[in-house]
Amino acid sequence: IMINQCVVVGRWTKKTKENDKMYIEIKVQRPFKNKNGEYEDDLITCLVNCNMSSTLEEYCNIGDIIGVKGHLELENNKMIVKVDKMTFLGGK
Repeated sequence: IMINQCVVVGRWTKKTKENDKMYIEIKVQRPFKNKNGEYEDDLITCLVNCNMSSTLEEYCNIGDIIGVKGHLELENNKMIVKVDKMTFLGGK
């Protein structure tokens, strides 16, 4: 049995709407410092379904901390997280 599951917690930085899809980017800090002694960030692209996207826009603003649980999918030769569940950790 193979398991494809991931959890991402970070700051919501960007949203893009395409047709009936909404893509969000979450900025996540790496758990280690680079050679300059600084923490770097990664931008994780997530695909949110229509129901979740309206709730996200209602209760959160860009810059708020959110958590997503989902699975990885390859879309247009880019790895994304397809969101199954979302938790709002900041905002209203």
